[in-house]
Amino acid sequence: MGIIHEHVDRDNRPGKGRPPAWRLKIYTVEGPLSFVLADIIEHAKAWPELNLSALLLRLERVEKIDGEGLLVMRNLMTHMETLGIPVVLCGAHADVAARLAEAGLHRFHDKVSYCDDISVLL
Repeated sequence: MGIIHEHVDRDNRPGKGRPPAWRLKIYTVEGPLSFVLADIIEHAKAWPELNLSALLLRLERVEKIDGEGLLVMRNLMTHMETLGIPVVLCGAHADVAARLAEAGLHRFHDKVSYCDDISVLL
């Protein structure tokens, strides 16, 4: 349980509508969200100098999310926003996606923050 980390640097592929260069941190999340997201917040202290385009959280291994998990997710998204790093949530199970939507985390501060399939972003 925990997180699996990937770091992706990509040059823009024509026609994809992405900025000229983009850098992503991708985490596959599994296990209790409150602990996992706290780890990500701790790792994020070193990220401002990385000039990241976004943080992607793959949620396909998260089977449920409770109120505490939603609160920690909101705190993570708020913290990342202060660093200028948008968070995109990807691939959640239908019930988890519904809870995220109910909590307003599909559109965080009027920006789309959820996608069903991470491959559209890579």
